[in-house]
Amino acid sequence: MHRLLHLEVQIYQKLLSAVIQQPVTVAVDSQKFMLYQKGVYTGSCGTSVDRGMLLVGYGKDGDN
Repeated sequence: MHRLLHLEVQIYQKLLSAVIQQPVTVAVDSQKFMLYQKGVYTGSCGTSVDRGMLLVGYGKDGDN
């Protein structure tokens, strides 16, 4: 890890700027991801944070 940056909840542009430079760990509500199968996740993020994930990029898939 080169540096630690704490982003407040829902500061979208700062998160995009950070993930352009390197992978970013994020905290999520795993209940919202239970049925996720593929592609870009477009559902609600939830509010009951209980898991960590590694965000490695962003963009669009063929359907979104």
